[in-house]
Amino acid sequence: MNARRYWLSTLALALFCTTPAPAKTWELSEIRIRDPYVLADDATKTYYLYAQMGNRAGAQQRGVEVYTSKDLKSWEGPGPVFVVPEDFWAKESVWAPEVHAFRGRYYLFVTFTGRQVWGKAPQGPEMGPRGTQVLVSDWPAGPFKPFRNGPHTPDDWMSLDGTLWVEDGTPWMVFCHEWIQIEDGTMELVRLKPDLSGVIGEPKTLFRATEAP
Repeated sequence: MNARRYWLSTLALALFCTTPAPAKTWELSEIRIRDPYVLADDATKTYYLYAQMGNRAGAQQRGVEVYTSKDLKSWEGPGPVFVVPEDFWAKESVWAPEVHAFRGRYYLFVTFTGRQVWGKAPQGPEMGPRGTQVLVSDWPAGPFKPFRNGPHTPDDWMSLDGTLWVEDGTPWMVFCHEWIQIEDGTMELVRLKPDLSGVIGEPKTLFRATEAP
């Protein structure tokens, strides 16, 4: 084999070996997840379905993953958008991820639970660190990065299920203060900084669970 043919063969083999495998395609009925969230992204004309990863038995990593679709019927993926690092403040579980487009960037709202035990609630369950944190990315498929190693909700609260609410251009987060900690759970509202990197002021109670019709 002459040198030119040898190098062409080597290049072809290298390209073949480095070509990524085609993404797996799923029908919607095949995807089984809890607390799903779908972002319809105008910029990419794509639907993004976010889900917790790593809460299944035997999982090696915890974090958030995403499936993508053009028609809401056939989906590709999943691929990770955030993997919980070793030095993260909460590594026990990942819940209810949502992604919102805001002022040209993408923000992941996700609830984390830590392994530390604060004690037992009056109703019996163990209490510990739990809160919603906001992460940021320039792309809906990530990777998303935390602003800090801690939640946006108060550090000493058990909080969950934060979501974005924008009113008159001002961003807010609506979230729940856990009944486990306070017995009569509440829906809370806290103002976010313009870049969603933190909060401004203290949370305000919208209503308590017992006040709902």
